[in-house]
Amino acid sequence: VFDQLTSWTTHVIRDYNIDGFRIDTVMYVSKTFWKVWKSQFVTDSMISMGEVYDGRPDYVASYSNIIGSTLSFPLFFTLRNVFAEQQSMYSIRTLLISYKKYFADPTGLGVFIDNHDFPRFLSLQTDWKLYQNSLTYVMFAEGYATRCSCFLFSHKFFFLYHQKKPIKK
Repeated sequence: VFDQLTSWTTHVIRDYNIDGFRIDTVMYVSKTFWKVWKSQFVTDSMISMGEVYDGRPDYVASYSNIIGSTLSFPLFFTLRNVFAEQQSMYSIRTLLISYKKYFADPTGLGVFIDNHDFPRFLSLQTDWKLYQNSLTYVMFAEGYATRCSCFLFSHKFFFLYHQKKPIKK
């Protein structure tokens, strides 16, 4: 597996002149591999952002701190609780305090409110004001959504609010 992934990475960098990687299912590959992979392929002018589908900041950070960045799943779950379930906004503050403890660079995380693996926000909560508030939070939060609109808008196309089942890849 190591040889295949490193061969593929070499090919992609050489042939496509990419400036970053978005890596799916990071948690199913050993941390040792990611340390070697990042040291061989990720330069200062590149970004590597992985998906670690877990709500625990310490667990997600254990991968993020190795590969450089991850999608902010702990914040995703917290934002869903706050805006869709109308729980206390204090939980956002509590989570962000823990981010400073666990993540080497919390500002490098990918912030999002919808994801193809989960029911759309508007299928859980039909109040458009709450949805707009959640998007506003994502737009102004520290993280890559503030610098890269692709995380914010790539899953918003046509406002798929009736979609209750995740889109499988």
